[in-house]
Amino acid sequence: MLLGVVTWAVGCTFLIAFDEIPAPIDAGAGDARPDGVTDASDANPADGGLPAFPPPCDPTFPLMDVACNPSFPRPNCARNTGIFPAYPAPRGEDLVTCNGGTTPTCVQHCPFGCVTMPEGYPDTCDDCFGRPDGTYCMKDMRGVDGRNLGLAVDCKNAKTVGVHICGVGRCETECPRVDREPSCCI
Repeated sequence: MLLGVVTWAVGCTFLIAFDEIPAPIDAGAGDARPDGVTDASDANPADGGLPAFPPPCDPTFPLMDVACNPSFPRPNCARNTGIFPAYPAPRGEDLVTCNGGTTPTCVQHCPFGCVTMPEGYPDTCDDCFGRPDGTYCMKDMRGVDGRNLGLAVDCKNAKTVGVHICGVGRCETECPRVDREPSCCI
């Protein structure tokens, strides 16, 4: 009986079609992807390329010197002095992740700026750099926090200039209207 089961299993594998999967397009550091976005994921800033995006947590940052407000259990831009009254370094464009405790779990140095999202939503590093001016669903941005999937952002001159609340599942990558404003919310 065992021989019959093994023979059946081996015989079934010949019924499955094994199609070749095309190799991914080899985009060099800083090259434009097919959607027009500059891909910085493989770039090395030391070689003059773009920094990695989203940026990694800074392992050398003195996390114990930052006090999180437990009322804000999400990533927030460090420049928000109401959440972070004291900060051990220049605030610049840092994104500080707090998970409900009093000590942050991560500090990221956003290479293109930190974007303040609507109240109740996690702030994020700006991903408009390298994108043509227009409105984009957050679900199509790199490194998006899952809590921001119902948002859309307006990009202009490589910066986020507006944020719209669509609702989860209510933002379309391909806008259903000719007029994209205020967003691709459906």
